[in-house]
Amino acid sequence: MTLYAGDRALDAEILLDLAEGKNLTIDYTLNRYQSGMNSNRAVIENHEWKNTSKKERFKHSMVAAGTGCLIVPLLFLMPLITALVNMGVLNNKNIHYKYQNLLKRITTATGGIWEESCCGEAHQKTITFTIPSNMWFEYELEGDYQTKIKKISLKRNIIKFRMFGKFLQQKQKGWNVIFEFVEPPTNGSCTIRYVS
Repeated sequence: MTLYAGDRALDAEILLDLAEGKNLTIDYTLNRYQSGMNSNRAVIENHEWKNTSKKERFKHSMVAAGTGCLIVPLLFLMPLITALVNMGVLNNKNIHYKYQNLLKRITTATGGIWEESCCGEAHQKTITFTIPSNMWFEYELEGDYQTKIKKISLKRNIIKFRMFGKFLQQKQKGWNVIFEFVEPPTNGSCTIRYVS
């Protein structure tokens, strides 16, 4: 293990370049938003919510609180709908679509929408995004990403976990959205949006 200086080592971005003579670069430039508790969520580069007026924040908070009240009845509705689908009683596509749309509206009103993208030249035929749930996601392809797309799939993200560092488990941790291309795209972008 390479030793390096810094009292906030967990907040460093590290690059080990093996092609260029094993150069080690440690970057502390984003430490200005350091979180002592969780360095995985320490950096916030842009926060439009903080720059919004108090009136606007109050309005959105009230909508989120009102929508959040729908979560309680939904906790009882979700197992019922799942059971009815498993029994083959509920097969209407329109009901499924409206139900999924309701879930999307509730989760976006109470939690928001996450967005990730891959831009420019891709170095392989497959691009994978890992998302926390399969409740809702959408994608947008531009340039070569749109013209060279072959397949889009949603699969369980199975990881290996060792309890107490010893006992192996293989378990699901979210979902993988996989974009497969005929050949690696050279320009454009692939963007996904999802709720967690």
